[in-house]
Amino acid sequence: MPYPREAMGRPSRSSAREESAESRERHAALRASIATEEVEHHVPHADKDCPKCGGREISKVGWGKTSEIYDYIAGRLVKGTHMREVMACSCGEHSVTADGPPRLSIHPVMA
Repeated sequence: MPYPREAMGRPSRSSAREESAESRERHAALRASIATEEVEHHVPHADKDCPKCGGREISKVGWGKTSEIYDYIAGRLVKGTHMREVMACSCGEHSVTADGPPRLSIHPVMA
């Protein structure tokens, strides 16, 4: 007598797990094969002044958040990796992060 899942036409749990794992591997391979462009977003010079101490001794701490945005350009997918620069003042009271990539709004603006 078949298990109830199989009698209803649904795959067994073990075969569903195997199919899911295969699907994840296929998608990972597809993501790895997409062309990647790295875009660096730097902190503007106007934001490099410390409002706490008034100093200009602001130094780069590293890269903050990284965003991946997929664009469809001329019949192909391109993955843009956007890296945001992070800087901090030597006084330790202020840090600033560059703006990220522009976001498109789905909602229309009501006039």
